Amino acid sequence: MKKYFLGVLAIGFLAVFACSKKDGQIYFKLDTPFTMGYLEQASLESDPDNVKIQFNKVLDDSRCPIDAICVWAGRVEFEITFTQAGSTESAILLLGDPTGSDYSDSATFGEYTVKVLQVKPDPKSNVVIPQSAYLVQLEVSKAP
Repeated sequence: MKKYFLGVLAIGFLAVFACSKKDGQIYFKLDTPFTMGYLEQASLESDPDNVKIQFNKVLDDSRCPIDAICVWAGRVEFEITFTQAGSTESAILLLGDPTGSDYSDSATFGEYTVKVLQVKPDPKSNVVIPQSAYLVQLEVSKAP
């Protein structure tokens, strides 16, 4: 039990310090996962005026509800906007089964790649998730 508690404490510590909020703004570091909510904007900590990401909206969420047994795991697709040095581009990211989709779990914008790691909350049967409840966990790295 003690190991479990220490593990949870360590994860919580990392979650707090992986991205920071200053004056209501989210800041992220390269190669470090961070979480943002619907319509929130995050800025690169080392270059906050030039590199920003916004989580715009969930377009489709067909993930298998956590209280159901499904043949297909499903997927969630959502739109982000990436701004670098005043130039803005949008992309759709996908988490889950990419079969039949033109989207993937990452997108490259100039010298940066944005990858989706997780989308919360998990769906439940007969429960509609409002846009405002969604959280996405992303990681930004230098493009190869």
